[in-house]
Amino acid sequence: MSLSLNQMKWLKLILRLLVTSGALVWVLYLVDLSQVKAAMEQADWTFLVLVWLFNAALFWLRSYRFQLILKKLGCFASVNTLFSASAMMALYGMVMPGMLSLAAKWYVIKKATGKGGHVVSAMVYNQVTIMVVMVAFGLLALGVTNPLAQLDLTETQITWLSCTAICLFLIILGAFAFLLSQRAGAKMDRVLLRTVRLTPEIFRKKAAPILEYLQIFRTLGPGFHITILTIGLLTGALGGGVLYMLAAKATHIQVPFIAYIWMHVIIFVLGRIPVTLSNCGLREFVLMGLLGVYGVDKPVALLMSMIIFSAHIFMAFIGALYQISGSLAKKRAS
Repeated sequence: MSLSLNQMKWLKLILRLLVTSGALVWVLYLVDLSQVKAAMEQADWTFLVLVWLFNAALFWLRSYRFQLILKKLGCFASVNTLFSASAMMALYGMVMPGMLSLAAKWYVIKKATGKGGHVVSAMVYNQVTIMVVMVAFGLLALGVTNPLAQLDLTETQITWLSCTAICLFLIILGAFAFLLSQRAGAKMDRVLLRTVRLTPEIFRKKAAPILEYLQIFRTLGPGFHITILTIGLLTGALGGGVLYMLAAKATHIQVPFIAYIWMHVIIFVLGRIPVTLSNCGLREFVLMGLLGVYGVDKPVALLMSMIIFSAHIFMAFIGALYQISGSLAKKRAS
C-alpha cells in the first residue's frame, strides 16, 4: 500500500524525531552530566548575549545580501521583510525539513514582491553561492590549520590533508567561475543538455529549471558574483567562525580561530542532510569529536554546542514574534 504525500511527511518527521532522540541519548551517554554542570558554573555567560546578538546581526546582513540578489533580478523587498522571513524560517526549521521551511520563506517574499519565479531564482542563486563559499573556504581553513598536526602522525600523513584541501578549494572556485562564464558556461550547457536527454523523464524535469537558472545567473556579471561571494564569505564562513569563537570563549575553550571556521562549515554541510531536528545531536556529537582533537573535554564541548544552539532558538523566538505580530495585524485589518 502506497503512502499519501501527507503520510510521507509525517513519517519523515517521526523518523527525524527518532534519530534526534537517539543522537541526543548517545551524546548524553558519552558525557558526565556532573561535569557539564561544573562547566556551566565556570562559564562566562556575558558571551551568551554576544552570541545571540551577533547571530541576529549575521541574519540581518544575510538579508541585505539577499536583497541585492533580488534587486539584480528586478524585485524589491525591504531588508526588514527579508529578515522577518529568515527569522520565521528559523522558527519553522525547528520542526520542519529544510525544503518546507524554505517554501515558507519563499511564500513570505513572494507576497512582498509579487514575483514568485524571480524569488525562486534568487533563492537558488543565494543557496548555491552560500554553499560554494562555505565549502571552498572551509576547505582552505582546514588546509591551513590542519588538525592532523595535533595527532601523532608522520609529516607525509599530515601534509596530504593540507594539499588535498587547498586543491579542492581551487577546484570549487574554478568550477563555479567556469559555470557562470558566458562563453564557457554556454558550451557546458550544451554538454549538460545532451547528457540530461539520456536520463529518465523524472530527472529531466528536475534538471531543466536548473539549466534555466544557470543562464539567468550568467547575466548578472562577474563583478556582482564577486560582491555576493565576498559578503557570503563575511557572513557565512568567517561570521560562523566568529560565532563559534564567542561560544568557545564562554566556555574558556582555546582553539585557533581558523579551526572554528572549518568546524562551522562541517556542521553546516552536515546540517543540509535532513536527518535530525535543527541539527540536534549531530552538532553536539561532531563538535565533541572535532574539539577533542585539541584536547577539549567532552562536557565543555557539549556546553559550547548548547550555547550555539541557543542562538538558533533566539532567532526562532524572533521569528515567533514576527509571526504573532503578522497574525494580529491581519485580525485588525479584517
